[in-house]
Amino acid sequence: LRPVPFLHADRLVDVLDTNHKRGGGGNNLTPEKVAGWQAQPALFERFEAFMPAQFDVKGDVEPERISGWHVSVGLFDMLGVAPRAGRNFTAGDGRPGGERLAIISDDIWRRRFGAHPDALGRAIVLNDEPYTIVGIMPRRFRLHSEKDAVWLPVDIAASRGQASLNGFYGIGRLAPGVAMANAKPLA
Repeated sequence: LRPVPFLHADRLVDVLDTNHKRGGGGNNLTPEKVAGWQAQPALFERFEAFMPAQFDVKGDVEPERISGWHVSVGLFDMLGVAPRAGRNFTAGDGRPGGERLAIISDDIWRRRFGAHPDALGRAIVLNDEPYTIVGIMPRRFRLHSEKDAVWLPVDIAASRGQASLNGFYGIGRLAPGVAMANAKPLA
């Protein structure tokens, strides 16, 4: 077995919403709940979130349906993962009404853009909306189990109250000195 390829992986924890009165299932975190966890510095050094999505992709290559993720802007930085080309999402990305940006997987880059370096700055059309490609992830990167994926930024603070974003999974890096057992009752 190989260790998880994330920065300080031994301090990463999943935070799930297990409120079964609302259906449970784990990925029921809202932007408000994510912001609440982000405001817990005594518990988490960092707290980020991600939500699954499906996209119809159109363009010069045959249309297809791919997996994707809406991710909080700081997720990749927290995990210590940088794109192989381009940049990570930064503060200001993912605000409602802002520029539509995307980071694509190596597989999407190779299959849909022929591994051309000029893919950065080009558009990928997802669900009939163009998104500017700002990054290409390393070949073996997987957030979950997907091989071909696209990631879209979400500015958590600016997205409060957006019903379409009520389905996040949370991931946090425990603050130094916080034991896993201390975090469990709060999750």
